[in-house]
Amino acid sequence: MIQYLFIIHLALLPLVVVGNPSNRAFLDVKAPWQVSIRIDDNPKCSGAVLSPLYILTAASCVSGNHISKIKVRAGSNYRCWTTLISTAKVIIHEKYIPGKYTDNLALLKLDKPLELSKSIQELPLADAVPKDNSLATVAIWDSFLVLYHTSIIEETVISKQKCSKEVKSSDNNAWIAAIATETICARAKGQGACVIDIGAPLIAGGHLAGILTYPSCSSKPDIYTNLVEYKSWLETNTD
Repeated sequence: MIQYLFIIHLALLPLVVVGNPSNRAFLDVKAPWQVSIRIDDNPKCSGAVLSPLYILTAASCVSGNHISKIKVRAGSNYRCWTTLISTAKVIIHEKYIPGKYTDNLALLKLDKPLELSKSIQELPLADAVPKDNSLATVAIWDSFLVLYHTSIIEETVISKQKCSKEVKSSDNNAWIAAIATETICARAKGQGACVIDIGAPLIAGGHLAGILTYPSCSSKPDIYTNLVEYKSWLETNTD
């Protein structure tokens, strides 16, 4: 039954959006700086548009996969639409160790540049770490039936001390080890990001402040790689 509803939804959506001018805002991309990263054409995680040629994501998203399997979709609120773009080069942080959550960054150099537009935009890197108790946003993949779409949620940056206490209560050693100077902790009012959102950019003041490394899939804090600490690495490894 769900499969039939999904097919009907896909069939009618273009008619509803294009045929009714009042619904055309639906076509506006909520997070034009975010992409869906796919492995073997299956959606795996998210990434951020650093420039027309470079996508930034978590190393854990792409590590261990042949470059031919890694592709990107950009410019849509949905993970299943828009053209697939192949990857020409993968640069994983040299200190990254699979299973660890520090140095968890990877750059994808695309085989052809993205065409920047209202639907695809690059993000400037933050110059400073977001202050504790400040607000930031992250775009997550939410689901309607079996169709994932972009939802933007607001998160509050919390101190590492507070984050450590909450993480310890969850008794997750990997999570505890991730809380270092290279990370940012932020928490949503309700459920935060989850596994399918790994690599999603944390936006603070219109700038790219972090990349989702360890999502809570709950009301506990989400952990992001603090990009201010990696700015020189990013500049060195991008053209």
